[in-house]
Amino acid sequence: MNKLTTIFSSMPLVAVLLLTLMVTVSADAQNVRKGLIGHWSFDEDTINGNRVEDLAGNNDATINGASIKSVKGKFGEALEFGNKNGHFVDTGLQITSRQYEDLTMMAWAKPYKRHVAWGSVMNGDDGGWDRGYGYRHDRWEVQVGKGGDWQPGPRADFNVWQHTVVIYTPDVVIFYKDGQRFEFDDAVPTVSNNTLIIGDDIPCGPVCTFPGAIDEVLLYGRELNDNEVRQNFRSRGGQAVEAASKLAVTWGSIKRAR
Repeated sequence: MNKLTTIFSSMPLVAVLLLTLMVTVSADAQNVRKGLIGHWSFDEDTINGNRVEDLAGNNDATINGASIKSVKGKFGEALEFGNKNGHFVDTGLQITSRQYEDLTMMAWAKPYKRHVAWGSVMNGDDGGWDRGYGYRHDRWEVQVGKGGDWQPGPRADFNVWQHTVVIYTPDVVIFYKDGQRFEFDDAVPTVSNNTLIIGDDIPCGPVCTFPGAIDEVLLYGRELNDNEVRQNFRSRGGQAVEAASKLAVTWGSIKRAR
C-alpha cells in the first residue's frame, strides 16, 4: 500500500471527496483574478429579488424588467433576455476610457435567432455607439465610438453557447470568440454617461435587445493577454482565491458545467 492510499483510507469520506476535488480543479480551471472589477455569474443563489451579487467585489447589479428570467446556463444558471426594450441588468459601473484606458468585457452568450437589427450583449452607450458589443443579423460586432462605424467580427452561432470577449486599448480593439482572436482598428475615446448595461442598448431603441441567454459576465480594468483569455475560456466558471499560498478555492462560486 503506497502513502497516498494510506492517507485516503484513513480519512472520512467527505474529506476524501473534498481533497479529490481540490486536486482535480487546477489553477487553469479558474477565472483570472488580476484586474477583475465585476463578476456576475447569474446563478440563482446570487440573485435576491432584483439584486444580482457581484462575486468580485461590491458592484452588485440590478435587474430592470419582469421579462428577464433564470434559465439553464453554460454553468449553473443564466439570465434570458427577451424582446422588450428597457428590460436589462444595470451594473452601475462607468466603463468609458476616462475610467479605464484599457478594458476587457467578457461573457458566455447564446443568441437564439438571427436578429433583425442589433442584439446587445453589454454596453456603456449613450447613443454614440460607445463601448459595447453584440451581434447584427448573424455577425458579432463591436462598438468603437465612431458614430456607427462598427467592427464586424465572426459569425454568431444560434442556440450555441459562445465565449465572447472584447478588449479596448488605446491602439487596437480585440475580439475573441471561443478563444480565437480577431483584431480591429482602434476606438474613439468614449465619454458616455451611461453605466454598463447587460442585455440591451437603451439609446438604440426597441430593436436592440438580446434575444437569448447570457452567463458569467466578467469585467476587467485592464487588457487581458491571449493566454488569460483562453484560460477563462477553458475555466468552469470558478474563482480562485487571490492569495497564492492558499489551497482552498471559493466553492460557492464554482458552478456545475452543463
